Amino acid sequence: MKKAILWVAWGMIILGGIISVYFIVRTYLDGYWIYGNNVEYDITGQFGDFFGGVVGTFFALAGTLLVVLTFKEQAKQNRRESFETKFYEMINLHKQNVDEIQVDDTKGREAVEKLFYYFRDIYRKVENAVNAIENIIPPSHDKSEIERFDKMKRFLADSDKKLTFIHDLSYGYFFYGINNYYVTKDKQDVRFIINVDVTAILIVEKTPKSLLVPRNSLLGHYFRHLYQMIQFIAKTDEFNEEEKYAYAKMVRAQLSDFEQALLYYNSLSVMGKSWITPLGKTDFEKMCMIARFRMIKNMPYYFEYFGKRPGDLFVIEKNAWERVGKKFFEIDLTN
Repeated sequence: MKKAILWVAWGMIILGGIISVYFIVRTYLDGYWIYGNNVEYDITGQFGDFFGGVVGTFFALAGTLLVVLTFKEQAKQNRRESFETKFYEMINLHKQNVDEIQVDDTKGREAVEKLFYYFRDIYRKVENAVNAIENIIPPSHDKSEIERFDKMKRFLADSDKKLTFIHDLSYGYFFYGINNYYVTKDKQDVRFIINVDVTAILIVEKTPKSLLVPRNSLLGHYFRHLYQMIQFIAKTDEFNEEEKYAYAKMVRAQLSDFEQALLYYNSLSVMGKSWITPLGKTDFEKMCMIARFRMIKNMPYYFEYFGKRPGDLFVIEKNAWERVGKKFFEIDLTN
């Protein structure tokens, strides 16, 4: 629209100039001129009427279009300034959210680091409990127990289902606590049956309460606000994709290594699925929020990653970014 208005305005100015030059040359060839010993005011008045009525119209229209363009640019600039004002307010709120996170005697980013290790320990305990269930041999005389364990083992034989279940259950325990979370409320669902057995194993093993208390009050508003910030950038019409990425990059710069790692594992859970929905897109604007803005680009290689590795989840997106000469991760996290 901006280019169209400029083209029309310049076209009007050029057309008016051409007509003016042609008229002046034509009148000169016909024996008239704008100065001399005797000025014929009736003729010069006609010249003025021509310029004012014909050429002036083109210039006036061009001026009107340029004024309209100026107003549009001012309105656009106002919207951009409004976006930036809200954006930087959200950045400040994010910093406050981080500072308010407290775990035991640590606060802020150090507390986030501790939370990450808490989740890792929970994951490993849940994984061990699930593996233990697979190895249990039920009493040969109890048919109902035999059927129950056969049902669980058939489900866990699917490695993808098993991996997803372990993560969902681990993050659920981490987020809501061991007594408040079930992967499903359907008691006939095999996942519920496994869930109950895993909970029992963790209680019998006397898993430290520090691992299994709810973390929702610490992280719920943190992740919601972070997602709203990225959505705010993604949905604005005031910037192109490159400009949107620049703002998202500013958000990513606020995230520590452990924040990015925890964001990744949050995205694998039921509570954080919106971060990685949809997967497998090659069009950048259609990618999920994590892939579109490479929100976990700086995840370090030295972490002991568990469960599904980041490089394995974003294979298609990773290749799409590499085709345009950009890295999805600073360090390859596939292996």
